[in-house]
This record gives sequence, C-alpha cells and structure tokens, in this order.
Amino acid sequence: MKCRSTIQSLFISFILSFGVIIHPETNIPEKNTPSAAEQEQIAQLLQFAESALVKAFSALQTIENKLTEIALLVKKGSFSKYGDSSSKIMAVLTDNKATVNALLQNQASIMSLQDPMKYLEAAFVVSEFCNAFIPYLDQQIHNSFKNTKPFDFKGFLKRIQHKTTSRSRVNHLEPASLDKQLNVTRTHLKKLDITVQEIGLTWYNKAARKVDKYIVTPANKYHLPTIGLYTAGLGIIGLYTLWHNGHLLLDENAEQLIKSKIPNPQGSPKSPVTAPKPSIKSNASGKTGSDAPIWLKSFIVNWLGYANGKGPIIRDHMTGRYRVFKLEDLKDKKSEIGGAHNQDTDLTKIPSDACMLATADHIVTGLMSNANPLAALAAGYMLKSFYETWKESIWPEVIKRRTKVWNMLRGGEYLNTYTPGLAQIKPTVSFKDMVGLDEVKKQFYSIIQYIDNPEQLMRIEATPEKGWLLSGPSRTGKTFSVECLCGEIELLMEKRGMANKIKFFNIDAALVNKFGIQAILNEVRENAPAVIFLDEIDLLGLQRVGNNALLSEFLTSMQSSMNGDPSKVVIVIAATNKPHHLDDALRQNGRFGKEINFEYPARKYRVEFIKRELANMALNINDFDAESLADKTNNKTFEDLKAVIRNAMTRSWMNGVSLTQELLEDSIDTEIRHIITTERKELPEQEKRLIAVHFAGRALAAMNLETHEQFDKVTIFARMTEIQEQGVWDNYAKNDGTNNKKEHEKRIQHGALLTKQSHDTINVKNATTVINDATVLIAGFEAEKLLLGECGYTFHEDDRNLAYQFLEKLVFGGLKKENLAKNVCEELKAKVSALLTECHEKAMIILKEHEDTLNAIAQELMVKKTLNKKDIENIIEKVKNPIIETTNDIVEAPAETPSEDAEAAIA
Repeated sequence: MKCRSTIQSLFISFILSFGVIIHPETNIPEKNTPSAAEQEQIAQLLQFAESALVKAFSALQTIENKLTEIALLVKKGSFSKYGDSSSKIMAVLTDNKATVNALLQNQASIMSLQDPMKYLEAAFVVSEFCNAFIPYLDQQIHNSFKNTKPFDFKGFLKRIQHKTTSRSRVNHLEPASLDKQLNVTRTHLKKLDITVQEIGLTWYNKAARKVDKYIVTPANKYHLPTIGLYTAGLGIIGLYTLWHNGHLLLDENAEQLIKSKIPNPQGSPKSPVTAPKPSIKSNASGKTGSDAPIWLKSFIVNWLGYANGKGPIIRDHMTGRYRVFKLEDLKDKKSEIGGAHNQDTDLTKIPSDACMLATADHIVTGLMSNANPLAALAAGYMLKSFYETWKESIWPEVIKRRTKVWNMLRGGEYLNTYTPGLAQIKPTVSFKDMVGLDEVKKQFYSIIQYIDNPEQLMRIEATPEKGWLLSGPSRTGKTFSVECLCGEIELLMEKRGMANKIKFFNIDAALVNKFGIQAILNEVRENAPAVIFLDEIDLLGLQRVGNNALLSEFLTSMQSSMNGDPSKVVIVIAATNKPHHLDDALRQNGRFGKEINFEYPARKYRVEFIKRELANMALNINDFDAESLADKTNNKTFEDLKAVIRNAMTRSWMNGVSLTQELLEDSIDTEIRHIITTERKELPEQEKRLIAVHFAGRALAAMNLETHEQFDKVTIFARMTEIQEQGVWDNYAKNDGTNNKKEHEKRIQHGALLTKQSHDTINVKNATTVINDATVLIAGFEAEKLLLGECGYTFHEDDRNLAYQFLEKLVFGGLKKENLAKNVCEELKAKVSALLTECHEKAMIILKEHEDTLNAIAQELMVKKTLNKKDIENIIEKVKNPIIETTNDIVEAPAETPSEDAEAAIA
C-alpha cells in the first residue's frame, strides 16, 4: 500500500513538473522590468491560481472524508446484505483512500513553489481526478459495492495526458475554463453528499425524512398541532351552538333558501328557485327579520340539513324538548319559545330518526339533569378514571409506539435511538468484535451452552448461575460484553433455525424503582427464554441500611426466577462500578452468584483496538504508530481510545485535512491528559518564566534519571486535573480542631510533566526508582532557586507532599503509624526527612551540571509552550555541540563545473 502511494505521488509530481512544458505558450513572458499592467496581470493570475488550487484540494479532502464515512457505514453492515463481503469492500476503500491521500500529500510542496502556472496545472489535474473519481464512487454506492474494484489511477493518468495533448495549447488552463470545471466538481460533490447520506435508506425512509424536514419540524417549531387542536375544539363548540340555537337566526325570508335545499320529488318538474336577497329588511307582517348575514343563514341551512324536506331534529332552548324543526316554524317564531309545538305530548322524547348529535345531546343532558343524580355521578367518576388511565398509561404508550414507528420510518441512526424502560436489545455485535476479555468470553460460553440445551444440563445438575454480576471501573466493557453475548446467542439460534427465539432486554434503574423487580421479572418470563441486563444496579440502594423493601423483593424474586422450568429460562446480568454497595445476601449463590471483574485493557489489546478502529475508517494502519499511542493511554478504556480517535477525526474534517499521527497525539493531550491549549489568562512575564523554569527543571531531571514511567513531553499550558470521587457528606467533613475546612482539589493547574508506559505494570518499584520519582518532583523547585534566585512555594505545592508520601511509604515499608511506638515513628520520620533533603541535593547537582541546557529548555518552553522528548534531546545536543553559522561571505566552497550526468540528474 505504501509503495502504491509512492508511485502515485511520483506520477502526479511528474505531471505537475512537466505540465508547463506541455503548454509553453501559457507562461507569462519574462522581462527584467515588467510594466505596471503586467504586474497587475501577474498578481491577478496568482490570486486566481491560488484560489483554484485551494478549491481543488478542498474538494479532494471532502472525497477523503466521504470515504471515511462510507467505511464506517460498511463496518455497521450497511452493504452486507447486497454487495461483496465487508472485508473486500473495506480493502477497496482502503486502496482508494490511499490514492486520494497520495494526491493530498502534494499540496504543501506545490504551494511552496509560488508558481501560478504550476498552481493552475495542479488544480486542473486534481479537479479532473475529482470529476472522474466521484462518478466512480457514486456508481459503486448505487450498485451496493457489487463486484467492486479499486479506482484505475493509471488509466486516469493516461486519459489526462491524452486530454491535455489533444486540446488546444492553452484551453484547459484558461481561468474561465478551469473555473467552469471547478463548478462541475462542486456539483458532483453535492450529489455525492446526498448519495452518502441516503446509504442504507429505503424509499419510505427518504419520504419520511422529507415529511419530517418540511412538515413535522416546522409545525412543531410554530406549535401548529396545539393551535390546530384548540381551533378544532372551538370549531366543535361553535357547530354545536349553531345546531342548538342556529334556527333562531333564521326568519321567514329564509324559506326560499331552505326550499332550494329540498330535492324535487321523482318525476316532477324542477321549479326555478330564486336566490335569496342579500339583505332582509322586513317580512309581510311588518316585523323586522333577523339581522344575521345571508352567508351565515346559508351555512346554518346546510349545517342543520333540510335535505329531507321536514327539517332537522333540534332541542328547544326553552323547554329542553326535542322536536322536528319545520318550515312553518319560520312563519311565527313565537312558536319556538312556548308555542303549540311545545305542548305536544309526542315531543317529550327524542324521535327515532334523530341524528347522532341530537341523540348524544339527549343522553348527556339526561345524565347531568337532577332526574338521574346517581347516573351523573357514575358517569363523572368513569370519565375521571378514564382520564387518569389515559394520562398515565394509554397516552404514554401511544407516544412510545408512535415514536418507535416514526423512527422506523425514518431509518438510519434513528433506529438506534434509546428509549428508557423495558427496551428489547437488537444484537449487532458478537464475540469477534471484542478485543481482549478472553476470560469473559470463556465464562460466558457456559450461558450459551445452557440456553442451547437447558434440560440436559439440568438433568446432570451442571446448570450455571442464572444471576451474573459484572463489576469493575467505569467504561471497561461491561455493557459491551453483554451485547456481544446476546449477539453470540443470536448467531447460535440462527444456526439452529430458531432465530428471534431468545429475547434480550435492557432494564434501567428508574424502571425498577417505579414498578419493582417482581413485576419486571413476571413480564420477562412471559417472553422467556430471555436474557435481561440491569446496568448501574448500585443506584437502587440494595443495602440493609438503604432500600430495604426493594432489597427484600430482589432477594425473593431472584431466588424464585432461578428455579424456572427449562422452557422459561431467564438469565439476569447486572453491572456495577461499586460492588461493595450491594448487600452480601444479594451476591450469594442462587442470586448474583457469579461475579466477573473487569480491568483496564492491557497494552497489547489497546494496540489491537487502535489498529482495528483505524482500519474501520479505511486508513492504512502502517501510516500510524499504534504502539506509541498505546504507551500514552495506560489505564484508559476502549471508550477513551474511541473518544480520542473520534475527536481527531472530527478535527480533521473541520480543518479540511487528513487524519494523521500528530492529530491523534494532540487528541490524547486534550481528551485524556486534559491539556487546555488556549491561554485563558494573560499572566505576567515573571510568572510565565517561573512556570517554564519549574517544568524545565523537572523535564531535565526526568531525562537524566531512571523513573518508573518514561518521560513523554512537558508543557506550560494549563491542565484540568482529575477530581477524586467523593460523596456529598464529604463536603461537611469534620474540622481538625483549628477550624480549617477541608480544601477542595484544584481543577486547573498550569504546566504538566507528561509520561508514558511502554509495558504493562502493577506499579512495583524498588528504592532507587522511588527516590528518583521523588527527585523529579522536587527538581522544579530547585530549578527556580538556581535560575531565578528564589522559589515560588505556592506553585504546585502539592508536589512536595507527594514526594514526601513516596519516601514515607519507602521508609515505613507498609507499616501503619498508629501501630508503632512513638519513638520508632519519630525515628522513621527523621529518615524520611533526611531522604527528602538528599532528593533536593541530588536535583540541584543535576541541574547545576546542565545549567545551560536548563536555561535553553526554559526559553524554548516560553516560545513553543510544549516540548516532547525528541525536542528536549535536540536542545541537549545543540547545547553540547553548538553549530557555528557561516555565510558565503565567510566561507566559500570551491567552484566545480558540473558534469553532463550531474546536469541531467538536476534537470
């Protein structure tokens, strides 16, 4: 792969070097004194050439980023069902990415030439490559990488050479032509971006996302659903009011409007209907008609529904009785409020042909009247109960299912949205995805064998524990190992032809607190066989001084769930960072009887993990020093390493550069070592000098002493230190009798000496190593005395205490002070003080011996802020062997006439 990248770089360098020779007419004629117009023309050409070159390489960098994104999607299995195997696709993507990176590596060398014509030639070649590569990649994506092959770079070089020689002499380098070509590249990139975003999406996923973008999101932004709900409610109330009292707005002049709505009898000629007049002044009897506008009367007529010829069934607003509103009622409106119709005995009940609205109104009115108080009370209680049930149970479940369906419709990453509760796990990883943790895999195999044939193991009484407790530091792989176990079980079931038979559930602590473990286990048993995972179980307070009720329920429920029949196997796995927070009875056999302890990954597993993550991004792992990265991440988890790589990748995308070793190391400094590379405070010069001298002394001592951890780099940037975890009650710690409160640990410290560990260790130190470690801590204060004449005692004062603690552990040898006699204790303390004094003297001797080097390191720190081990070594070498700078005026080399072979080589 490296050889291929080198060959490609040579090819592109050849084109860029000799492209101008192909088109000599494009060169600006050289003159000794160009005119002002020519100078302006040259400046404009240089400006355009620089802009074109930057745009071309920016497009190339975008392609490199898209290849990384596609590689990560391949890792997730987006093409596994359609194209070639993931390994073959990844190999092709890695090859293509090497090609793109080979071209990107030429940008700095081309920019250093300061030649506008070479800028144009390079921009032309890179743009041509983009315009050829993007359609190739787009076609590969649409074909789901079936029969995929790497991009033919040699063929591209032949085509580009043919294209440049067949065109006019200067056509392809003219600003208008090149700018048009760059616009085509920009258009191709937009299409490629859309294509990559739609990888793995079906047609309904795309449709749902468009609806979400153009309808749902704007509607939620402007609260349109709420507004629509209130508007619909007001509309329903208005329509009901019109049905109830709308006939009062009609008068005798609306008779023509009503008759126009009545269908003609079959066979009778249709008589013409005169449209009602827009204004009604008075009726035949001289009475003034209704003042309602004609459009409202027309709406009422349509709403009340006079199509049957006799009018709607309404409720009299005076008597509350239901009757048929007839046309003749418009002749005398007094009949509505107590006329002859209200005295009819057949109007006391609702007619049989009443509309649904009239029937509902009749029932509700009857229930709420004084005639049926018990029914009204029962109806009110039922409505209240239904509202509470709807609010607490039905509506949340509706929302949950609606969200799940909506995420399914949108597809992609929406399918991985986590919803708290009894969530079913969909395994996507297996044991092959686990790096290290061999002991965990071995012990988990007993669960797999038991689920595969539970009755056989029960018969020979070889059943494993059904309750497992995973303990260890945070982010050491407990949750991930359970996901891999579920995936391995699923693979086994697929081989047995019983896919989706086993259910996997993820339960959070909030759900257990709300419903209890008994209800959850009962529901899980209905879906058995099943595996349930309960993370952060220590949050439940399962101790005798904590949640006693829940602890009792756990003890009984776990005991009963372990004795199920073979067809209802339930495996309970819990994880915690603090196993000592669980009651001992819960950790006995029959409950959580099996405990697996997780540790920080070993160095070889960190190396393997880094290489795997880089390979998953289609990167050539030979271009990176994974072992060096692993050395700087001792006692860090895989999640920490993933965060480092993710941060470096994000920074490369934002800055438009490729992912490099330097970016990864910088990411370690910011993500793991928590170095703050921006200066938050404007410190005075003397304080900056003090910080630089202090850490220059520590760095120089670390370079000259053999310590437990190797020196990596030194910085005077601020650093956010780790805070020790403590409970809330610790903030109210007891006073020591002097009314001095417990000091809080400082979060921000200026300057740091950073180390690395090139091997695994359990921190076994001999006496020499302990003394050297203490000496390095003391060396900073001695450097201040040597170069500044005095020591800043308030700067990193905890380092003195730490050095004293190192020596105290060495002298006391693990003995506790309270167990020793007072005179023995005082004697040992005197030895500690003597050793501490020796450390001060030892540090001063080293610094005085290398005082010039110390001063040089401090000055370099003031400028560069951070120096690694190699930088320190270069400074030491310069101080030992100063280079005498010479000029041609002082030393002149003898002139030699180059031979023809040398001239040819130079050409």
